[in-house]
Amino acid sequence: MEARSVSEYSTIFSAVPFEWEEKYYEFTDLCDPGSATYIDTSTGAYFEKNSKERYLMFCEKLHISPIVKLYNNLDGTKIDLTFHGISKKQMRAACAALEINTTVEELILKGNRLSPASCSLLSEALARNYTLTYLDMTGCRIGPEGGMYLAQALQANTALRELNLSRCYIGDEGMIKLAEALKDSTSLNKLILSYNSLDVGAAEALAMLLTENEYITDIALDYNYMYDPVVMKKFFKNLAANTGLVSLSLQWNGISDPSLGLAIAQVLKKNETLKSLDLSYNRLDSSSVKPFRRGIAGAKALGVLRMARNPITAEDAENLLLGLKSSKTVKVLDLSEIWVNKEFVKTLKKLQSTKDVEVPYGGIHSNYVIHGPDYQAVLMKRARYEAQKPKPKKQRRDFGHLMFLLGDQPITQDQFMEIVKKFKCKVSKELFSELIKQFPTKKSNLIDVVAMRDKYLSLFPDTTPPEPKKPKKKKEKKEKKKAAVTDRAEINLYN
Repeated sequence: MEARSVSEYSTIFSAVPFEWEEKYYEFTDLCDPGSATYIDTSTGAYFEKNSKERYLMFCEKLHISPIVKLYNNLDGTKIDLTFHGISKKQMRAACAALEINTTVEELILKGNRLSPASCSLLSEALARNYTLTYLDMTGCRIGPEGGMYLAQALQANTALRELNLSRCYIGDEGMIKLAEALKDSTSLNKLILSYNSLDVGAAEALAMLLTENEYITDIALDYNYMYDPVVMKKFFKNLAANTGLVSLSLQWNGISDPSLGLAIAQVLKKNETLKSLDLSYNRLDSSSVKPFRRGIAGAKALGVLRMARNPITAEDAENLLLGLKSSKTVKVLDLSEIWVNKEFVKTLKKLQSTKDVEVPYGGIHSNYVIHGPDYQAVLMKRARYEAQKPKPKKQRRDFGHLMFLLGDQPITQDQFMEIVKKFKCKVSKELFSELIKQFPTKKSNLIDVVAMRDKYLSLFPDTTPPEPKKPKKKKEKKEKKKAAVTDRAEINLYN
């Protein structure tokens, strides 16, 4: 028969309290029946050598079907159980396997609504697991109680590097416990706490965490309620002195108090490790942003500052750009969805010609040029129409022919009207006088006929010069007259 050892966590050998009626009865020593050779308590349970077999054993005991994806990946490095609807029994079996697993480094539980009991089981597994480095619990909605269980696990765990608790809604109560657990942690580097209903209490706990933990490098606090001016002043003050944080995101927190602008500017100037700060989609207005120019100019480590969709003016944006011009470290100033003016664009182009910076912005105020009607074209088209207007065809003229008759040298107004008179063009004098005013030369008394002709040809490129008239010979005319006279004479004689 194959020997199977018993787990060190088993209660089979635990003492059972009882009372004996005879208080002074003496028991004889028990002899070993020979079972000691079959029991080995030094190596732990038999199933602890294989997490897959242990998982199947627990599934059988709990009368549940194994999750095939979980079972197949227990000997790999990543387990993704997104939207699997994990129940308490399934979590118990999974955690039993993870307790002894030595290969899985990433565990994704996204979209599974975990009860406090499930969080308790997960907490026990994390406390005994030394290989898991990434845990994603986005959308698990564990609440404050679940956050407390996780805090207990983080006090014992020394392997986890990244924890994503987005949309878990742990609240202030859960965050306070979590901050207390993390203040002595040296392993966790990245913490995502978006959508967790964090308010004043959580902000105070995080402010304390910034002073006591120098190992966390990335924190995301988007979509919370961390806008209280008193508490956030303390938060930013501690952040300015922090020497570990590299990236901080505070999107959608409703930060608006003008006094916080100065506190944030101090963070930009004094912090020596923070490289990325995201303040997008808050309520920082002109009064809050004014101190940012000096903060950006004097930044020691900051490389990326995001201010998208804050209610700041085009003048404020230009002020921030001037701070960027003096900065030695900032390379990205995100002003997305913020409208700027034309002066901002000119300044940015000059800056980008000398420095490698990226400044996205929303749009440009008054970025247009009003183009009225082309007055010269209107006059030309009207003159062309009037020249073709007379009903008798003999009086109609091609206005383009007049353009070719004007020559190539500037002429006076009288010379122009003399040419028009010879051309016999039926165009109103008022129209000609306005047309003449549109093509002056440097000498005010002369008309630039070349410019006038070029304008007409640009409007009517198919215009051709007039055909030269063929001169009639005098002899031919006389002979025709004689022939006509003789013809008439013959007709009269015949009659």
